[in-house]
Amino acid sequence: MHQACQDADPRQVHEVELCRGHHEVTMIMNLMPGTSLDRVALELAFPGQQAFNVDMWAFEPAAQTLLGPDSERVAAATIAMAYYNLAVIAALGAPGTVCIVLVP
Repeated sequence: MHQACQDADPRQVHEVELCRGHHEVTMIMNLMPGTSLDRVALELAFPGQQAFNVDMWAFEPAAQTLLGPDSERVAAATIAMAYYNLAVIAALGAPGTVCIVLVP
């Protein structure tokens, strides 16, 4: 194992997350603009549990930034980002992965 992984402090979730295998037990599809998962709070509340967080609210603004005002292209890119992230969780999720949708 890489030395950085061995030395990772479990309170620094971003480091631990990069060093462990994928065993996501929850997928969070976040539609609440301007918010994201608090990974430190997650680690403190559920030690060792992993969640795949998708800030879906950010897909459309990101597509607009990349593609400009073309609404058809922006819509297609937004949908593609959503499908890509669903495919990722299907590959990374543990059996019985729970999906949570956060809506405003």
